[in-house]
Amino acid sequence: MILPVGLLIIILWVPSPANHLDPKRRWPQYEPQEPVKSLENRNQARDTRIRRAHQKWKEQITIFRIARYFVQRSLNGTISYDIGVYQVTVDSSESRYGSRYKWIALSNTTLGVLMAALNSSILIISLPVIFDGLHVNPLAGNQTSLLLWVLLGFNVATTVFLVTFGRLSDIVGRVKLYNVGFLVFTLGSILCSITWSSGTSGEVELIAFRIVQGIGGAFLFANSAAILTDAFPANQRGLALGLNQIAAVGGSVIGLVIGGLLAATGDWRWIFLVNVPIA
Repeated sequence: MILPVGLLIIILWVPSPANHLDPKRRWPQYEPQEPVKSLENRNQARDTRIRRAHQKWKEQITIFRIARYFVQRSLNGTISYDIGVYQVTVDSSESRYGSRYKWIALSNTTLGVLMAALNSSILIISLPVIFDGLHVNPLAGNQTSLLLWVLLGFNVATTVFLVTFGRLSDIVGRVKLYNVGFLVFTLGSILCSITWSSGTSGEVELIAFRIVQGIGGAFLFANSAAILTDAFPANQRGLALGLNQIAAVGGSVIGLVIGGLLAATGDWRWIFLVNVPIA
C-alpha cells in the first residue's frame, strides 16, 4: 500500500518534460527579451523625438521672422513677442528718435500739405491780375488752352507723379524725398515769381514753372501720410492723419482768400512768393 502511494507522489512531483523545457511555465516572471526589436523601437522613438524637435524649431524660426517683419512694419513702439524660447524686441521710431519726433513729423508734413493745397487754388481769383501783368488777353482765340494750363498745370503734375513718387519713396526713403519735394516746390515758386517774359512766351514760362511746383507738391502729398504712419503709434495715428487732412482741405479754402488779398495789391508776383518764407 505504501509503495503505490509513494510512486504516485513521485510521479506527481517530478515535472513533465514539456514543463521542464518551457521556461514560461517554470519561471513566468522571467520573460524572454527580444533585444533586436527593442533596439529598433528605441531608435524609432529617438528619430521621432528628433523630427518633432526639428519641426518645432522650424516653426519657432518662422514665427520669429513673421513677428520681426510685422513689428518692423508697424513701428508701434517697443514690442516683445514671445515664441517659446525666443523673444522678438524691436524698437520703433519713437524709441530711436525720441518722443518729440512724431510731433516734429506732424508739423512738417502738415505745413507741406498746407502749402501744396494752398497753391492748387490760389490762382483762381488772382488770374485777371496775373494776365494783366503778363500783358495777355486770356479770352483771345489762341489763349484759352493756355489759360487752362496756367490754372490746372499744378494739379495735373501732382496727379500724374503722385503714385510714381510714392513708390520711389518706398525704395529710396520717405523723409529724403519729402525734403526734396520741399526744395523743388520752393524752387518752382521762386521761378513763377520771377517770370521774365511777357505775352505768350511769359505764359508758357509760367505754365512750365507751375508744373515744377506740381512736381514738388507730388513729393509732399505722396510722403506726408506715410511719414505720419511710421512716426505715430496705432492709437494716435488717426489723430495725426486727421490733422493732416484738415490742413489739406483748409489749404484749398485759404488759397482762395490769400489769392484775392494779394491780387488786390496789384503785384501778381507776391502770389507765388507767399510760400517761400514758409518753406
